[in-house]
Amino acid sequence: MKQRTRNMSPDALLPMYEKLGYLSGATGVGIFQAIFGTFMLVYYTNVAHVNPGMAATVIAISRIFDGISDLVMGRLVDKTKSKYGKARPWFVRMIIPAFICTVLAFWQPAGIQGTMQMIYMFLTYNLAVTICNTAIAVPEQSMISYATLNAKSRSSLGGMHMLGVNVIVALVITSNFLKISTALGGGDPYTQKGFTSTIVICMILYAILSLICFFVMRERVSNVAVEEDSEKDTDIPVSKVVKSLFTNKYWLICTGITILVYILMGATSGTTVYYAEHVAGNLELQGSITTIYTLTMLAALVLTIAFIIGKLGKRNTIILGMMIAVIGYFLPILTHTPMMLHVGGALRGIGFGISSVPVGSILQDSLTYGLWRDGFSAVGMGNAAASFGNKLGTALGTAVLGWVLQFGGFVSDAAVQTASALTSITFMFATFPSILCVLILVLAFLYDLDGVKYTNIEKAIKSGNFGKNRDESITK
Repeated sequence: MKQRTRNMSPDALLPMYEKLGYLSGATGVGIFQAIFGTFMLVYYTNVAHVNPGMAATVIAISRIFDGISDLVMGRLVDKTKSKYGKARPWFVRMIIPAFICTVLAFWQPAGIQGTMQMIYMFLTYNLAVTICNTAIAVPEQSMISYATLNAKSRSSLGGMHMLGVNVIVALVITSNFLKISTALGGGDPYTQKGFTSTIVICMILYAILSLICFFVMRERVSNVAVEEDSEKDTDIPVSKVVKSLFTNKYWLICTGITILVYILMGATSGTTVYYAEHVAGNLELQGSITTIYTLTMLAALVLTIAFIIGKLGKRNTIILGMMIAVIGYFLPILTHTPMMLHVGGALRGIGFGISSVPVGSILQDSLTYGLWRDGFSAVGMGNAAASFGNKLGTALGTAVLGWVLQFGGFVSDAAVQTASALTSITFMFATFPSILCVLILVLAFLYDLDGVKYTNIEKAIKSGNFGKNRDESITK
């Protein structure tokens, strides 16, 4: 389709091909994140034969820098000036650096060991994750804000993000990575040749998907004239941007929801293995529960994008999803029969599939509210700070899992776990996630930037009635 046929209005309803273009970009980002989130430690320990403690130390220290880099990247996105927009150019700019740095991270010179090996790991990990991953992930999230002000289209893009990052990557990349590495490594999944070759294939796919996103997507909102007190948005001091974010109740609510979601994911992602093996007494249940969860989440994502969110609105969609999810988490408290565990997995998948669609979208809507209220955009910094919170949430979730298992007296090589250890596993599998779902529900009830209120803000920005020219009555 020719560019002249596009609706470039800031509140445009996006065509399907642009949504699919964004899905391509989100999947590319998801591939990059899956490589490091799932297989980096595996490479360090099983291929490079690095001491697990040494590998964990490198990754843990690097996460601190990774969080800081999000904030820096957010500022860079806000200040980017390009004929292609603010976020979109980064999809192309980072292809070659990301490709090179990722391959280097999953390749180590022969004979390197000791201090030099640790230095090499630290440098390559941070070049790939702290710099490159941040430089593609923050713009990808920001594209939802810059593509359009239209609430329906933003919801669709939020769903595409979750579909690409969480579902497509899990089904296509994560589940097949070691199979490909085995085939390319001569029957052994943990060879340097097999692992590095698989990484190259993944990064070629990432590059293709990023290019598709760049050529298909367009930014409309970044070109809206935004001024307050004769200051251009790119010249707004950092302190003013930070104040805008932390006085924006909707951004705080959205960030709180996403942090809780990532604590939930970090705390429960590894718990299924422990629960299946030690509480249910059947390790094979881990695979079947995970499969049911993923497939039901996929179905719920598609149904929500196509129907549910348009009928219920964003807030009510989150509420519905979390209510279903909390039932799924609560069921194992009652019984751990295989049937009930599979039903619980299905309900969790449905709940997350429904609620995840609007989560990314409401964050962008909260930043649009900030634009209307304050007269300048904080999209880059707002998404970066939320991303930092996500990483903090994941780290906290993982730490809570470890602390609870230790408190319960879990012993990894014990043939039979103590009653307190089994209780701690059940708490992390069922009780703790249920509590987190309830907290998310409370925050969702507090979010009222939906429906008519957001539509009025959208119209006001389009007509230039925002910042010092805003009419407060439209949000009453």
